[in-house]
Amino acid sequence: MSPSPPWPTYHFSEMAIGAVSALRLDWNSRFPDQAAAVGVAWGTIIPNNAHPFQSVVISFYAESQMAEMGQHVVKVDGMDVINFLLPKDFPRFEGKIIDYADNRGFFLR
Repeated sequence: MSPSPPWPTYHFSEMAIGAVSALRLDWNSRFPDQAAAVGVAWGTIIPNNAHPFQSVVISFYAESQMAEMGQHVVKVDGMDVINFLLPKDFPRFEGKIIDYADNRGFFLR
């Protein structure tokens, strides 16, 4: 297995950390395989009856996935994070803050 690439350096705002925590609680209430690490990606969002757009996508890697994915965990603002980013998207994240607003979801600033 090849080593992880040098990931971009970014941070989470307090609002984003709170939103991730709320999503984790929801995940853990729905799935027996508890959330172990935050997944950070760049993806296309397709809202109902609206134009698609690209933005930060947050999900989770479950405890059962840690044997395979655990070596990819990096600490970001105290959270275990696994980056699911293409190298072409690294500049989008470098030096940025992942923020959250109810009307926008997760976004970079």
